[in-house]
Amino acid sequence: MNQKLEALELHGYKTFATKTPFAFPDKITAIVGPNGSGKSNIADSIRWVLGEQAYSILRGKKTEDMIYSGSAQRSKMSMASATIRFNNEDGWLPIDYDVVSITRRAYRSGENEYLINEKKVRLRDIQELLANSGLAERTYTIIGQGLVDSALSLKPQDRRLFFEEAAGIRLYRARREEAIRKLDKTVENMDRVKDILYEIRPRIARLEKQVERAKEYNRINADLQLLLKDWYGYRWNLLQQDYRDSLDAKIKKETELNSIRMEVTAGDEEMAARRKLLQEKRDVLSILNNQLSELQSEKEKINRELAIIGERFKGYEEQRDSLRSSMAYAEEELKSRLEQKADFDLQHSEHEKNLEKIKNELNALETSLNQKKADLQKIHIQIENLQQKKLEIDKTIVGNQAKSTDLETRVEILIKRRTELDELIKTQDSKFQEILTEVEKSQAFFNEKQNQLNQENNTLHLLNEQKEKLSEEIAKINNTLQKYHNDLAAKETQLNVLITAKKNMEGFKTGTKKLLNAFQQKKVQGTFELLLSCLRVQSGYEKAVAAILGDATEGLILDRSMELKNILSLVREAGDSHSILIPQALLKENKSGAEKSIPGCRPILDFVQSAPEYQSVLQILFSDTYILEDQNKLEQTLTKLDKNQKIVLKDGGIFYGNGIISVGGATSEFIFKREKEIEDLYSEIKDLKSKAADIEALETKQKHVFQDLEEKITEIRGKITSTEKEVRTIQSALKDVQAKQADVSQDIRLNKQLVGKLLIDIQEAIETKNTLKQNLKESQIQTESLHQEIEKLKRQAETISVDDLNQDYFQKKTEYAVIQESFLSSKNRLQDSLRLIASLETQCNDFKERLNSIENQHTDLMGKYNQHSQRAEELNEQINSLLEKTAPIEEEISTINAAIEKHQNSAESIRKNQSIIERHFIQLEMRVDKIKNQMDSLKERISDDFGLVSYDYEPEISGPKPLPIDGMVANLPKITQIPDDLEDQIKTLKSAIHRIGAVNPEAEKEFREESDRYEFLTSQIADLEKAENDLRKIVVELEEIIKVKFKETFKAVNEEFSEIFKQLFGGGSAKLVIEDEENITETGIEIEATLPGKRKQELALLSGGERSLTAIALIFSLLKISPTPFCVLDEVDAMLDESNVLRLGQLMKELSDKTQFIVITHNRNTVQLANVIYGVTMGRDSTSQVISLKLEEVTDDLVE
Repeated sequence: MNQKLEALELHGYKTFATKTPFAFPDKITAIVGPNGSGKSNIADSIRWVLGEQAYSILRGKKTEDMIYSGSAQRSKMSMASATIRFNNEDGWLPIDYDVVSITRRAYRSGENEYLINEKKVRLRDIQELLANSGLAERTYTIIGQGLVDSALSLKPQDRRLFFEEAAGIRLYRARREEAIRKLDKTVENMDRVKDILYEIRPRIARLEKQVERAKEYNRINADLQLLLKDWYGYRWNLLQQDYRDSLDAKIKKETELNSIRMEVTAGDEEMAARRKLLQEKRDVLSILNNQLSELQSEKEKINRELAIIGERFKGYEEQRDSLRSSMAYAEEELKSRLEQKADFDLQHSEHEKNLEKIKNELNALETSLNQKKADLQKIHIQIENLQQKKLEIDKTIVGNQAKSTDLETRVEILIKRRTELDELIKTQDSKFQEILTEVEKSQAFFNEKQNQLNQENNTLHLLNEQKEKLSEEIAKINNTLQKYHNDLAAKETQLNVLITAKKNMEGFKTGTKKLLNAFQQKKVQGTFELLLSCLRVQSGYEKAVAAILGDATEGLILDRSMELKNILSLVREAGDSHSILIPQALLKENKSGAEKSIPGCRPILDFVQSAPEYQSVLQILFSDTYILEDQNKLEQTLTKLDKNQKIVLKDGGIFYGNGIISVGGATSEFIFKREKEIEDLYSEIKDLKSKAADIEALETKQKHVFQDLEEKITEIRGKITSTEKEVRTIQSALKDVQAKQADVSQDIRLNKQLVGKLLIDIQEAIETKNTLKQNLKESQIQTESLHQEIEKLKRQAETISVDDLNQDYFQKKTEYAVIQESFLSSKNRLQDSLRLIASLETQCNDFKERLNSIENQHTDLMGKYNQHSQRAEELNEQINSLLEKTAPIEEEISTINAAIEKHQNSAESIRKNQSIIERHFIQLEMRVDKIKNQMDSLKERISDDFGLVSYDYEPEISGPKPLPIDGMVANLPKITQIPDDLEDQIKTLKSAIHRIGAVNPEAEKEFREESDRYEFLTSQIADLEKAENDLRKIVVELEEIIKVKFKETFKAVNEEFSEIFKQLFGGGSAKLVIEDEENITETGIEIEATLPGKRKQELALLSGGERSLTAIALIFSLLKISPTPFCVLDEVDAMLDESNVLRLGQLMKELSDKTQFIVITHNRNTVQLANVIYGVTMGRDSTSQVISLKLEEVTDDLVE
């Protein structure tokens, strides 16, 4: 058997700092070494390179823990790398390589890289590659330290993972979970699309109505625009006519107004002169009147003061008489109040003595009354407490009596219900047997159809494999064809570049280019040919030929027919530019005869070819020229050289017979190579086109075969779809019957449980009823006892009487209140009397002070009265003098006022006329402005309705003219008369538009967009529903595959586990048990083991060695049924004794035919199983060192 695992290479991984290779050429490879040397890191590296992401399993916490961390002697690494190489000659890995290497690299930044055959890939690519090969997530591929025992410590549900991996259903489970996720996402998307459709439907309906409304609006608006244009044209012309008439009337009235304004101005000037004279007279009179006014004011002031003094005299006398009368009354009242106060003092003393006596008696009665009330209250509280207690017991009695009655009724109902359930269970048992028969028939029919489906799927699988192989062949053909096309494109590009360079004369000197341009421009008559175009130089001799020719390489061979004058014209055309001309008509051949040969040399003409017509040119250019190929003979050859001869080397060096030597070759050799390359490229391109045509024909043929295969696949898929449909229908019917079976079984079980519960309820009800009767008797006894205590307390309360004492207390309290009221009344009267006496004494003193003050004021007033009387007589004389001066002035003022009044009457008439004219002018001016505003308003309305409009203006009216933009400027018609009902029609149309309401101008566009969107989403719903159905089918199919594969694997593993267990223990028995047969997709797996000579016991009670052997039996049974390409065992024999290690070795040998083992161990017996052994030690720089050993070289120290 070819070993699948060929090699492992570590570099920078944990303790393997240097690049460390491991080869695994044999079935069993052992790795030995002391503790801490890094052996287990090899197992971790294999797990790591295969894509493990849980660093806890790799004995680390993060990516950096996978990289060599350095030591005192060695710096840390920046990267960890591990490469595992597999032999894939038999194609066990689904990839087209005989050798597959997987590499994983980790950097300290936390980044990880994955490579397959040195090409970067994703982690998912590696997982998918391994998933189909038996290496993905295998929990028993790499058995690390402690993982053997954990196989027994796992929960049954976790132990199930071993079997799922062995059955290869982890991939199906992952696909099932992915299908469920897609199904959930599909359902979610479908709900979202339905929600969107639910929102769109009413919007489409609204938009449809808006479209109809918009169309109606546009129709009515079009009619309205036609009517409005006529109406606006009529109104515009009418307003212009009114404006012109009003403007003429305004101008006429303005002339009349200016004439009357001039007349008013002349009258105003004359009036102003008279008013000025009048003002002067009034100023003089005003001065005199001011003086007279001042004197009169002073006189009036003195008269007022004299009158005031007289009044004050009378007032003082009245006050004096009043004060004297009031003072006499106050003195008499004071005497009476003093006598009354003495009586009040005597009454108050008597009331105070009586009040104190009654108060003492009242306090004694109140104390006695409170004591009796407290005793009586205490008895009443005891009675209330007892009555409350009795009431609660009575309530309990009534409640218990009601419960007892209810329980009797409940017992009867429960007994009746039990009888009904017994009958129902019998009926359900009979129905269950009928359904069971139907299930067996449906299952048989389902199995038949399932087998048919499996056969069709196998046929489809074979056809798909053929299709994939053919597809790969076509892909390879395509790659080959693409390569030819790429090469062809590259060659054609290269050819084009060379042709372009040749055409552009790249590498040629200016003189040559100039002559060639002269020929092209017909400046010179004749035909020519480039020398280099005529030559074909053998490959490898280009330098030599270019060196001999020198500048002649670019020479122009002129045809024999070219006349001499044209040749001379060409020479003149060259001018100062250097160039070589070779006119065949002027050439002279060498007449010296045959050339003399040189030993060891060949004539250069042997390596140069040309057309016959140019042979004479070559004879002249290459005469006596030889090529020496063996430079070692150069020295002896030169001695034999004639002076006319010359030797050229392949590198371009020239040796002339006269002794001159030219070295360094020529720079024009590439021109010869370019010509050769062009010829070669033409040949290669032709060859590539031929090969590409052959490949295209093969591709066409293979595509026809591929198409035939696809037709067959389509046909078989149609059959599979039909069969699947039948299977699903049968399966659905089977599930319905099984569901009925489960429902009936469940009903039977529930009814039986219900019968058991009814029996318990009946027993509990009877016991509760008896308890209630006993409680009822006890409650009645308590009630009677409480009733007797209450009656006793009531009799005791009757012996205590407080009514008489209460009556005496209230009588005494009333007497105390009466006396207290009299006491307070006498006290108030006494206080009032004292206040009144004090007030009267104050009044008497005040009256005396006021009489003295009035006497003093009377004397002062008499002096002032005499002074004012004298001043009044002086003022009368001055006033009479001023009155005599003002009389003539007042007469003049009257005369002037009469003249002014006469003129004002005349001016008033003129002003009235002016006012009338002005009012008429303003009205006309306002009318003009109003008409103008109406015209502006009308223009705004017209602009709102029509946009840009061209108006016809009257000569007197100016206005803006819009640009003559065709199709954008509306023209108003000039209408002088309109129909009578035009305005009514406009109002009717506007009312119709108003009833339509707001219109969406984009409604039609939005309606189309939403309709398209609705149709698209509707199609999406159909696609999603189809996808949902397909996904549900996939989930059902995957679940069925999981069940079948799991059952088959479990059965096989269980048989092997029992056999291996007996082999390892030398007897005993063990088996695997499924916890829940009905839930096969999720159930856990238990292990039952009975050691030889012992009873069956729990796994936790086994010894360490027994647990290890049991776990090894389980793992090896899994490996035997579902062998992995290789298995790594890390110290699984640590807990085993020597005899058990030998049994383990025997098992490994048996399984090594299908599974390659890498064993990390300390046990010499285990090492003896291996043909390849690696020893691992820890160096001084904390790095693991590896040596390969032969079995006899393994010492006990190394193993330990």
